[in-house]
Amino acid sequence: MALRDEGAGYHYAEPADTIEINPKYKEEFKEVLKELGYPYVEGTTWTTDACYRETRDKVNQRKEQGALCVEMECAGMQALCNFRNTDFFQFFYAGDNLDHSSWDPGSVSGDVRLDDKSKIMLLAFELGLKIMK
Repeated sequence: MALRDEGAGYHYAEPADTIEINPKYKEEFKEVLKELGYPYVEGTTWTTDACYRETRDKVNQRKEQGALCVEMECAGMQALCNFRNTDFFQFFYAGDNLDHSSWDPGSVSGDVRLDDKSKIMLLAFELGLKIMK
């Protein structure tokens, strides 16, 4: 599920606080992760396109609502794909961490942890192969 705090998706789906994401291929992706030995966590994401409005109060509110991460496009993309009757699947990896008093850039910067980034791309390819079978 995604908490909707972005503007684009409201042009494609009725107003609501949340939108169900990944209604298709979720089980196949979990199989890929298990087959390759990758741990994972399922949960709610917070989609916001107002990155400078992630105030402490808003962050605490979204955590209370179950948000495990924050990003900028998932809810809007799911709304658009639902509107267009097109499949959509999104998964996240922790690139950086904003949940402390100072920003931890993690692997967001350029060529940091390229092996990990390559593995993430390969997971998407593995899902595609599983879907095609």
